[in-house]
Amino acid sequence: IVGQGRDTRLVWDGPFGGVMFRSNGAAYSRYTGLAWDGKGRAAVGFEHSSDARFETEVTHEHESFRNFTACGIRIGHEGKLASAEILYRNCLFEKCGIGVATLAFNDYDNTYDRCEFRECGTGIHDEHGNFYARNCHFEGSRETDFYIRSEHGDSIRRCTSHGSRRFVVEDGTIAPVTIQDCRIAAWTDPDAAVLLNGSPVLMFDCVF
Repeated sequence: IVGQGRDTRLVWDGPFGGVMFRSNGAAYSRYTGLAWDGKGRAAVGFEHSSDARFETEVTHEHESFRNFTACGIRIGHEGKLASAEILYRNCLFEKCGIGVATLAFNDYDNTYDRCEFRECGTGIHDEHGNFYARNCHFEGSRETDFYIRSEHGDSIRRCTSHGSRRFVVEDGTIAPVTIQDCRIAAWTDPDAAVLLNGSPVLMFDCVF
């Protein structure tokens, strides 16, 4: 599905709590150049929730997701089969409860490259699965830029954050996390910019 960026606006005018678009196992697919707007009424912009088949090799690029009360993109909510190997490239998530939420086991190897998360509750929420984030920017997250509870290794590289409450909340006990060459400024939590629960974390070349 190919749009023309900001000139291709999909605006929700349905009931409160709705889902704009659901992918039911559409593997090997690409969504590019689309501006999704929930208008503060829709709960979810894009739902990856498959009852049909394993969903893999999906690309979201040059998209924006604004004003969703729950999630800009939600993966694994009440689906029977996993969605994995999703690439998010140059996407904007703004004023969403969560930018992207990965909720189910086996939602593995998702990559965020050159994405922006602005004024969301949480930028990336990884309840299960794992992810790789690189060259992303976070600004004004009310809770945290990253919430991590993965079963497999994650990495955060060359990311920047300004004015968020926290940069990372690591709430797992198993999977290793690598945080490399990140720049974090003006966080608002008086306790810490990074909260670690027990998983092994390697953090280097970062500036706070």
